[in-house]
Amino acid sequence: IQQYYPNDYYSYCFDYSHPEKMPVNEAWAVKIIDLLKLTEKHSVLDWGAGSVAGCYALYKQGIDTVRAYDPFAVPNETPEGIKIQNTIPNDRNFDVIIMSHSLEHVDAPGVEIEKALNILNDNGYLVISTPNCNSMLFHKHMEHWIQIDAPRHKTIFNPDALITLCRGMGLAPINLEYNGAMFGVYHSRELSEGKTYKESKKRLESLTKEDNAGMLIKSTMVAEWLNEIHYGDQFTAIFKKEVKHG
Repeated sequence: IQQYYPNDYYSYCFDYSHPEKMPVNEAWAVKIIDLLKLTEKHSVLDWGAGSVAGCYALYKQGIDTVRAYDPFAVPNETPEGIKIQNTIPNDRNFDVIIMSHSLEHVDAPGVEIEKALNILNDNGYLVISTPNCNSMLFHKHMEHWIQIDAPRHKTIFNPDALITLCRGMGLAPINLEYNGAMFGVYHSRELSEGKTYKESKKRLESLTKEDNAGMLIKSTMVAEWLNEIHYGDQFTAIFKKEVKHG
């Protein structure tokens, strides 16, 4: 499968020594911190961290103990002390483990979650963001839906399926949010019209530099509306690890 992940795949194309160049999503980090009431004392592991942009976003918001795990990463450490490793950390447990668009890339999602639970503290939180196969974009565009991303995406969930899987593993769902973005709306439409992803991306880059930005605004509005009616093409589910008694 590695042949389908080129060297310039977007998760790997950032220089860890220059975190200021990373596309940091601070709004995402703030939302996670607020929902889980995290403080600088909590420990967070980004599972499938890719470019480590998520780790850096959390660090900027005051979370001191942030670790990155990605099986394809080159072991490293950022100037801020964010440790990056390509093996599962076994030297400590974590209060929060985040799987942001990584679970759909693995062969056995249940096995991957079980591995994460082994290093998640009791009453800790597992945050999973992933594409939604029950989205309106999938039903409309089918094989042209950008989130299919074959063969890199191996399992695509809907919220009910993911919740059922996690409940069976001792995880209690505490929050569900639909958060599809302009990316899915725009590129799925372009692919349905016969364009390749590279052609679609090139056109998108040109739109941001010209007056024709209305296309982007319209795609964003459609994505937000789909999220409101619970048909967005991505979702984030948060689970709490239940303490076993006896």
